Amino acid sequence: MVDELAGRIAGYAGLRAPRGSKDADVQTIAIAEASRGRGRGRALLAALLEEAAARGVHEVFLEVRADNPIAQALYRSEGFVELGRRPHYYQPDDVDAVVMRLSLAGWAVAAAVAADARGETPRNSAAAAAADPAPAPQAQDPWSFVRPSRAPVAGAGAAADAGACT
Repeated sequence: MVDELAGRIAGYAGLRAPRGSKDADVQTIAIAEASRGRGRGRALLAALLEEAAARGVHEVFLEVRADNPIAQALYRSEGFVELGRRPHYYQPDDVDAVVMRLSLAGWAVAAAVAADARGETPRNSAAAAAADPAPAPQAQDPWSFVRPSRAPVAGAGAAADAGACT
């Protein structure tokens, strides 16, 4: 997924979510320095989670650098919990990876409740997917990534998203 702003790449994100699989992995989320702190990382993460829900995923996993507290805070605010650490994962910096997991059904419910509290219609379809977590697989390349597009960036979470995520 690519987030463009005025014809320039403001950020990008990748998801591994084979159709029919019960889990997915956030491969990367990166935001250009000039675009940080405006909710773009949160919007990309939400778009990845929505796609995972559409593919019938139950849990989403990721690794984040142990020296990136801003990204960790973003993930925690969306419901990810720490499972453990992978020592010396990021090289050549010799930085540990924090392994995190999210229950997609729980995220969908929380997102719907938050939208309702703001008087908004939930912008994601994850709640519907969570209600029926095992849709029939569709005929498509099971290893395809979310296709490039302009990610929605306006609105929720701008203050909490203050840095690049990996």
